[in-house]
Amino acid sequence: MNGDLNLSGTPVPAAYGARVGALPATYRRAFVVLFAVTLFASSALMFVVEPLFGKLVLPRLGGSPSVWNTCVVFYQAVLLVGYLYTHLLTTRLGLRGQILLHVVLLAAASLTLPVGVRADWAPPAAGSPIPSLLGVLAIGVGAPLLVLSATAPLVQRWFSHTTHPSAGDPYHLYAASNVGSILALLAYPIVIEPTASLQSQSTFWSVGFVLLVVMTATCGVAAMRQRSDRRNDTRPVDAALQAVSWGRRARWIGLAFVPSSLMLAVTTYASTDIASVPLLWTVPLAVYLLTFVYAFAANRRRSLRLGHGAMVALTLPIAVAIALGASRPVSLMLPLHLALLLTFALTLHGELADDRPDAHHLTDFYLCLALGGVLGGVFNTVLAPMLFTSVAEYPIAIALAWLLRRRADSTGTAFRGTDLVFPLLTGAAAAALILCLKGALLPATTLPLILGALIVGYLGCIRSNTRLALAVAGIALAGSVVQPQRDELLLARRTFFGILRVWNVPDRAEHKLAHGTTSHGIQSTNEAQRRDPQAYYHPSGPIGQVFQAWEPSLGNARIGVVGLGAGGLAAYARPGQRWTFYEIDPEVERIARDTTLFTYLHDCGDTCQVVLGDARLSLDRNPAPGYRILIIDAFSSDAIPVHLLTREALDLYLSRISADGLLAFHISNRHLDLKPVLARLALERSLVATAQLYRSGTPDEAQTASEWVLVARSAATLGPLAADTRWTRLTSSGAERVWTDDFSNVFSVLKGLRGSTRS
Repeated sequence: MNGDLNLSGTPVPAAYGARVGALPATYRRAFVVLFAVTLFASSALMFVVEPLFGKLVLPRLGGSPSVWNTCVVFYQAVLLVGYLYTHLLTTRLGLRGQILLHVVLLAAASLTLPVGVRADWAPPAAGSPIPSLLGVLAIGVGAPLLVLSATAPLVQRWFSHTTHPSAGDPYHLYAASNVGSILALLAYPIVIEPTASLQSQSTFWSVGFVLLVVMTATCGVAAMRQRSDRRNDTRPVDAALQAVSWGRRARWIGLAFVPSSLMLAVTTYASTDIASVPLLWTVPLAVYLLTFVYAFAANRRRSLRLGHGAMVALTLPIAVAIALGASRPVSLMLPLHLALLLTFALTLHGELADDRPDAHHLTDFYLCLALGGVLGGVFNTVLAPMLFTSVAEYPIAIALAWLLRRRADSTGTAFRGTDLVFPLLTGAAAAALILCLKGALLPATTLPLILGALIVGYLGCIRSNTRLALAVAGIALAGSVVQPQRDELLLARRTFFGILRVWNVPDRAEHKLAHGTTSHGIQSTNEAQRRDPQAYYHPSGPIGQVFQAWEPSLGNARIGVVGLGAGGLAAYARPGQRWTFYEIDPEVERIARDTTLFTYLHDCGDTCQVVLGDARLSLDRNPAPGYRILIIDAFSSDAIPVHLLTREALDLYLSRISADGLLAFHISNRHLDLKPVLARLALERSLVATAQLYRSGTPDEAQTASEWVLVARSAATLGPLAADTRWTRLTSSGAERVWTDDFSNVFSVLKGLRGSTRS
């Protein structure tokens, strides 16, 4: 066949090529640049506003990582509606009608700017906050996102109607769209968030949106001027490509579903144990989008072939780590999880790219991709918390990925009963490994034998995708069923705010509450020690020192605590005092009040009350109670909600304590050094701040290492602690930027991953 080649390498018939040959080469290049830049800008705007709006709503929901996952589900749903709109528009209207309607809708959406959250919005104190959050997302950012999501596929479709040589296969423009998404996601935590306030971000985004309206209209005009005359178009139509079966669509949906689910699972892992901030939201999403860019690029075949080997190499260690509940060291585990997301998503998206249809079905194809993404988000964010008490959706997605792979089993025959042998061996070896490492029920000398059996079983699976999927299922089943007998699981709950487990530890005669991978409270089961504060609140620790030093002056004092946990701080309550705990998760209160699990609140009686809801919102509604001590002890697993450490938060706390009151911040964290943040806040408000990093020097969990910061209006307020050498005065040069509700920079306080102060 004689003729030109388009950008994807597809031959273009000579008759068609002759029609564009008259156009100058410079004009053809500028034509592509116009469309590519418009696609780049639309995607960049969409993926900047996502973390921007997520950060706007995060303070109202206690900093839970589920906030971002819920936002992602909303964005995916909007993308689906946008693609459906695109599909209907391109099948019901001609090119001129499409351009006019879409430009009008873009202009109309610009009238809803700037994006924002209603000042009076607050999630419900009881029940799931998801419906309320979805509602505020729809009102605050729904219209701009909807038209943005439709812009990329529409502009590609308009391009396919032109006389450009690449018009027959416009999928290369999809790469430009995803590059814009990736750069926007990476720029947000590294450049935008540390340098601009939320208000400034919203303003600049609104300006960018208006410019996009102009660029899109320009693309429409250019498409109309270079419109192809379909009646004279001699390009052959491949009937096989034109026919799209429902089975093929179902496969597209499945290939989009699994990477979406994997991306959210890795996001949950990262933001639960470090901090729920855009820095950690955007990295998995950027990796996910990067796989789209590469999968739809040319000359990717060799790298995609290497993807299978990487999938095989990563599946076993990640599946075992999930079964063991291993999350440390983060410097090793986080890159491994991101590598798994990269290789699996790249492979599955590569299969999507290989199976993409003719441009005639472009909107149909993108609609299926969007539907798969939404289903993955709904599965992780809505269904999984209702169905599982662990992050079971993660290994399920890994197993489904193997089942969707097109690589045939080595036997070339149907699945047989003998194919269960190696997966069963793998699962059994994983169960033995759990018993050996977590429960010490098997001697350490058996570890080489167990590891050998695990490797042999897994190697027997790698030539069959079905066997690999079953092996992952067996390892996951071992992790959920096999529990070390020395630690008895008393309760497991999964809520919007995370996974809660209560363990009976008979070796230490204690009950322990864990949120994610982090302990959130311990109580002795020995009657003689049942009322003693334990772990972070041990009398020898920093907060214990505060109560010992201040006890003579706390007779009828009011004391507030942000964060309930197992209720361990209630052990310091004395008759005549009034204690108020602020807790965002109703399930945490139910656990703390269950006397079969913990009795701190029960023993405290009427002295202690619990207020449900986000602490800042609850404190704001509570008129100046005059707390003598206000303790900020809120955590989501190991992550401290950033909105509790801002200028506005500090001003609220100061307005709720007495003139001689004390603020105590529990800042134990494996990954963030928050002392400079509090030191800078104290300097701005002319306050005194002092800190102590306490290391118990004993393996006994009754005394747990912890780090605390005390903030008071003067050194005299600190009393005996002002001269206590265990406490170090915090100072700040004032060079750091103060954290506010409008600005925070978690990137600046990341520390080394060693030296954990929270276990």
